[in-house]
Amino acid sequence: MSHVVQNVVIGAVVAASVLAVARHMLPQQMRRVTQRLLDWLVRRGVAIPRRWRDVSAAASGCGACTSCASSQCERPAQESPIRLYRRKTGKSSR
Repeated sequence: MSHVVQNVVIGAVVAASVLAVARHMLPQQMRRVTQRLLDWLVRRGVAIPRRWRDVSAAASGCGACTSCASSQCERPAQESPIRLYRRKTGKSSR
């Protein structure tokens, strides 16, 4: 493969990785950017599937959107005991 093709492929892989990390780490900001991009495309006359237009429905965790009250997001911490067991010391039965 030529160096140009290799650089284009590597650039595409890096760009896809950056977008995946941004969607995971910044869901609210990415949703806003996606909504603006889709609105711009619709104004230009590009046909966009309906399920893509509703980007606010795909919440990826509590606090990722502003559609619910904050009291719904707050959950009481549940305690779960940690049990530690000592190893039995002594001769092994081999």
